[in-house]
Formats: sequence, structure tokens, C-alpha cells
Amino acid sequence: MLNSQDEFFKALMEIIKTKPAHEWPLSGGFACPPDFVCAMGHTGLGKSFKPSILYLKKIFVWSPEVLFDLHSPKDKMILCPNCNRHEDVRRNGWIDEPRQVVLEDDIGYAVCRRYDCNTCKIDFNGFTPGVLMQLPFVVSEYFPFIMTHKSGILKSLVRDLEDQSLNGVGMAGFRKSLMQKHLDKFHRSEMLYYATLKSLITLCEEGSPLVWNTVLRNAINAKNQFGSFGDPSRYNGFVPSESYFTKVWTEYFYERKVMKTESGVWVSRETMYHLANQQINGNILSGDASHKVLHYCF
Repeated sequence: MLNSQDEFFKALMEIIKTKPAHEWPLSGGFACPPDFVCAMGHTGLGKSFKPSILYLKKIFVWSPEVLFDLHSPKDKMILCPNCNRHEDVRRNGWIDEPRQVVLEDDIGYAVCRRYDCNTCKIDFNGFTPGVLMQLPFVVSEYFPFIMTHKSGILKSLVRDLEDQSLNGVGMAGFRKSLMQKHLDKFHRSEMLYYATLKSLITLCEEGSPLVWNTVLRNAINAKNQFGSFGDPSRYNGFVPSESYFTKVWTEYFYERKVMKTESGVWVSRETMYHLANQQINGNILSGDASHKVLHYCF
């Protein structure tokens, strides 16, 4: 039974490195931890009673050329973001440590391929914006995160941030609402743990042979059995700061290139909105002080 995030990650990578992509244990690109209740049922009631299963986080695996079976000459291999060629690009294992990412109600981790370009003598990973931009649109859209220097955040959360910004909710309000979702999942996991513990105590008092009394006794006598939300050795909950969301929003709206113009130039979302603004009748925009027309267009 997996008892830590490191063990979960190592077990997953062992499968990915030794088995073909169609056998990877992924759902929507994510490797999900085992279910707490089902895991106990498979290993004997009480034998594996420990909260560590509830601490495990999802891991997203990104290897686009494998997951999407890119066979056309242009898409045979990932393009080098420097020279825009694929002939001398080779896979070079995986990133050493998974990158922490912010999900809707928890944190998770993301891992991706590393690549070498013999022409440019550089190495890069599959998270690189220059790599994602050159992938077919349907492939790049499958990647669910906006990556920063050391972490990442779901695109859907950034779109929620955009919606709330249009409705006058600042970064502090957005962080508060996200923290509430994360705390809700933490407390539900905590309640599941203690409800299961109570059930095992009842079985033990009734003399059930299914319960391993020594394991149960150790669990009952343990102090701080489940741990706090932010305990890095246990649940390891985390919600980024307001400044982080500000940085993400700045990159998302003002810096990240999202559209290629007819002249072949990649432009930011801000520029895209300005270009769209020029195509809309002025009579329509005259009463749109909150810019909701462009928001619904994109």
C-alpha cells in the first residue's frame, strides 16, 4: 500500500517508464490516488487503517507526442522552441521533481518529458510555453495548466479569476473563495478518517476477528491522528498568496501569447481584445462600460 506522495510518484513513474502509453493508469491525464475506503476493503479491515492514503495528491502526466500519437512529418516530434525544428530533438527522460500545481479543491503535481535539441545544444521540458504554442491546437488545449517558474495553476481557475474580476471581486476575494473550497475538501477527508476510525472501534469492542487490534490500538493512541491543513508531512494543503494570483493574471492577460494574427505575429490576450474591439460596431460597445461584450466573445 502506498503510504506517501513520494511512493505514489515513484510507483507511477515506474509504470510510465516500463509500459506503453495505453497502459498508463491515467484518467484525463491524471493519475489519481487509491480510494481510501476501497483500499481498506482490499487489504483487510483495520489492517491498513492509516490516514496517509487521504494525503495523496493527483499527478498530471504530460507527454504529448505519446498521448496523442503524433505521426505526421511536421508533428513527428516536439519542435525545439529555439530553432523551430524537430529533426534533432530527442526525448531525454522526465523532469526530476514533479511541479506543484493548484487545483480547484486541492493541490496536485505535474510531471512532463524532457527533450534535447542537438542543433541548439539546449534542453527543455514539455511545459515550456514555446513548446505548447507550436503543438496542434487540440493538443495544446488538452494541457490544463498555466505554468509559472516553480508551479502552475488550472486554466479554469484563471478563467474564474477573470470572471470575478469583471464582477468587481479582487485577488483577496478570489483567494478567500478558493481557500474555502480547499478547506472543504480537507474537512471532508478528515471526517471520513474519523468516521472510519469510529466504525473500527465499534467492531473491535464487539470482538470482530476482522480487526487487527494492535494496528487499531496504535491508531487510537496516536496524537494528532489526521493533522492540520498545512502540515507539510501530512495533508500538505496550500493556497497561493494574492500576489501569486496577481502575477498569474498579469502573465495570462498581458504577456502570454494566445493568438496568431494574419501577419503571423503571436499576440497577447490584451492585444487580441483590442483587435476584436476594432471589429465590433461602436453602437454595441457604447453601453458596455464593464467590457462584458468582449468577455462573452472570448
